[in-house]
Amino acid sequence: IVLLDHGLYERLPANERSALCGLWVAVVQNDYPSMKRYGKELNVDDYRLFAMALTQRYIKPTKEELEKDVLAQFMDKKGPKKFDRKAFNNLPEDQKEKIRESIREFHDRMFDVFQKMPSRMMLIMRNLNQIRSIIKDHNTGVERYREMARVAVSGRLGGGVRGFAAQLAFDMRLTWDWLKMSMIKFGMSVALRLGYLPPEMLAQMEETT
Repeated sequence: IVLLDHGLYERLPANERSALCGLWVAVVQNDYPSMKRYGKELNVDDYRLFAMALTQRYIKPTKEELEKDVLAQFMDKKGPKKFDRKAFNNLPEDQKEKIRESIREFHDRMFDVFQKMPSRMMLIMRNLNQIRSIIKDHNTGVERYREMARVAVSGRLGGGVRGFAAQLAFDMRLTWDWLKMSMIKFGMSVALRLGYLPPEMLAQMEETT
């Protein structure tokens, strides 16, 4: 039995709802200028961090952001790098302090995002975490990211022939994204069984889908 708290509903003004849908669409389309635009419409300057909090997926930094991005230090083209307490302890002290400072800065940035975004969005973020937890705990197999993105594009583009065509193109992009993620997870599970990856890395991958 799953109990949902129906007291967490919130009606968003049309401009906020439209910007929120637009941000989801921009994330799927990897459209950084649009992410920035819709983030600004929601009063958030740190649009990339906001988009990651909303979609609960890692979004690669731009070239300008790469050097100062703490998460990029632990990611490569294949996903999360292996990095644990032992690896951290083996680093020189100046590198440890640099990582600590980057983490503190990341925390401050995230706090700033939540402070600046519309207050109504807090309930939405809480509901996203609730949905994610239900899907994970009950192993439902629901593609949360895909379903939420489809709802967003429907709200953004509306109906009619133009809306239908846009929805179809968007679905194709989401399907391609799902295939890529599925192949990555399959490869990681094989590597895990062969002993090439620690178990916690696959768990990290599951957390983001």
